[in-house]
Amino acid sequence: MTTITDLDDFKALDPSFRIIEKGLGGIADGGHFFDLLAEDVIVDYLITTPGCPRRLEGRTAVAANTRVPRRRASTD
Repeated sequence: MTTITDLDDFKALDPSFRIIEKGLGGIADGGHFFDLLAEDVIVDYLITTPGCPRRLEGRTAVAANTRVPRRRASTD
């Protein structure tokens, strides 16, 4: 099983992940949202924005596309 690293990058999405995890309680097992996805999951988006993929293949691709970029604190 592929392990998704740097879960802190996804902290902003935790509320959404918890809702999904709770809804799947007793149906699927996993320690984190990404553990609920099959290794070879395919996600097709019907509506996308420019520069975003229409299809993601694999758990790591979903995580990479979902990752919230780390931003440096501004000193301005």
